[in-house]
Amino acid sequence: TSAALVSRMPQDDAAAALRHLRRDTLETVLEGMASNRADQLRRLITHPPHTAAGLMNPEVIVVGSDATPDEIRERIRDVAPTLDALATVFVVDAQKELRAIPARHLLTDRFDTEPTPSVRWDASIESVIGEFAIHDILALPVLDDAGDVIGAVAVDDVLEELLAERL
Repeated sequence: TSAALVSRMPQDDAAAALRHLRRDTLETVLEGMASNRADQLRRLITHPPHTAAGLMNPEVIVVGSDATPDEIRERIRDVAPTLDALATVFVVDAQKELRAIPARHLLTDRFDTEPTPSVRWDASIESVIGEFAIHDILALPVLDDAGDVIGAVAVDDVLEELLAERL
């Protein structure tokens, strides 16, 4: 069924697909899913589609700056993230300074952090694309109005957006 198919998709891709459905069809698909997943998708599709939040995947790993490598490994195992979510672990300290542990560090069992750019939830897709053009990153954290990480845009999301524009 459509609900089963959408349930298996990454949240950002599922939201993008659902935005194209008529309201009655959308509700039918969402009603066929587990309520938690349907609720997550309902929240995600409320974001305007041409903003960072409309493009983001809310499944990200965020840890405090005091997290140990073992705690980070455990968190990655617990969440069983998709490759997009695993690409970067975001680290936030008490002053809400945001840093990242890039995938290349995780793959070599290093937990060094690096400064990372971020965007607000309402940033335009053009500004998101600009951040990827300027910075050598795989994921760009998306912040809410309070400065908390609510998701991330992965580089593949940007490529999909650019391809869609081109085609």
